[in-house]
Amino acid sequence: MHVLTGHVTVRLLDRDGRALMEVSQANTIVDAGRTLIGQRLIGNPAAGPVSHLAVGTSNTPASPADTALGGEINSIPRAAITTQPLQPGIGLRVGAQVTSPTSQSISEAGLFNAANHGAGVMYNRVTFPTPVPIGPGLDLAFQWDITF
Repeated sequence: MHVLTGHVTVRLLDRDGRALMEVSQANTIVDAGRTLIGQRLIGNPAAGPVSHLAVGTSNTPASPADTALGGEINSIPRAAITTQPLQPGIGLRVGAQVTSPTSQSISEAGLFNAANHGAGVMYNRVTFPTPVPIGPGLDLAFQWDITF
């Protein structure tokens, strides 16, 4: 039996695109995200595709019952994602890059099907063991591998 899973790698990049730090770990596909996938499979037009990444400050461990980030950072816009197949019929690789004009600490991230803060369905959520910095000259590059 195959299980829907996700694994994320986050790289802290300097102005020249050099990786200064890397965090890699499994994430939680939340119940609302599983329902969203089911609704997309049956063609529900109201079930929009996952399209954006959001970041936040909460270090509360992810739970399948989560429907939002614990502390989404409204000053950092949700980032549009890119997707590519991992292997035919096996999964997707989802990518996004997040920037911030001010120094902040990121403790969580999630994928959503809406661009606006506080909107849409959260597909998954991950919390980091220690906060990851972001700010002027420091970007975060996210890469999620989602397998079916």
